[in-house]
Amino acid sequence: TEMTNVKIGQLLVKGDWQKALQCLLTPSQVVASEYSALTHFQETGDAKSSARMLPASSHVLLRVMRGLRRYGCEDLVKKENLTEDERKRCLDVLKELPTEMGTFFVKSFQSYLFNVILQWRIQ
Repeated sequence: TEMTNVKIGQLLVKGDWQKALQCLLTPSQVVASEYSALTHFQETGDAKSSARMLPASSHVLLRVMRGLRRYGCEDLVKKENLTEDERKRCLDVLKELPTEMGTFFVKSFQSYLFNVILQWRIQ
């Protein structure tokens, strides 16, 4: 999941809110207790029932699911060519995350870039 954090950070820096959400909701990048809930969401697009399947300890995903319902974005995760309003709604969902979490993703991307540049300089 380390590279997933980097990817999410990169997408946040680029302002690609929809792809950041898609990355957060990818079942293959989570612990087993979250896998079935995210698979269910991918299959049904139902954030409410998917949230019920998540353990209480899945704070980040629970907030994302709540945001998807609140802003009516359940169908936007898979949609292509979003309008500006739909992009804003995806951002609103991401704003449901704790500030520290968004910062964590961006810092993961920053650390990755630092390490890549450092490796390049050493060679």
